[in-house]
Amino acid sequence: MRRVAVLSVLAAASLVAGVLVTSASASAGESFRVTAITKQAKNIDVAPNGTNIGDYSVFSDNVHRNGRSVGELNGVCTHTRIDPAANQGSQQCILTATLPRGSLTLQDVIRFSGVQVKGVTAAVTGGTGHFAGATGTAHIRFVSATRSTIRFVLQ
Repeated sequence: MRRVAVLSVLAAASLVAGVLVTSASASAGESFRVTAITKQAKNIDVAPNGTNIGDYSVFSDNVHRNGRSVGELNGVCTHTRIDPAANQGSQQCILTATLPRGSLTLQDVIRFSGVQVKGVTAAVTGGTGHFAGATGTAHIRFVSATRSTIRFVLQ
């Protein structure tokens, strides 16, 4: 459960962090990189004990660009498929990045199978304020259990 929960937190944190930048716009072709650092995380094990469908991880990360804090991200990843015998499964992750000029939402299904996931690509599903109507992708690389780098591309 712990290994899967850490994966959930990393994935979710990384996904949202990729969308944060102080001068971003939803214009086609814009891309930028950020770093996400976990501030708080909690794994919830619903009955029965052990890793099961419905277990989830909740987290909050600080997002940095050029060494400065530029916002926060909050999210949840829920186990939607589990095969404990094969150490495989899937998690649905929903995230929101809150920024001074608006927010961005991200979504992805993260699949894992016995090895540490090194990266994922998530969909940008919308935004508010400066990011209204945003779409695109966030390419996430997991650096450690509490740190990720993200290349975000708006379309």
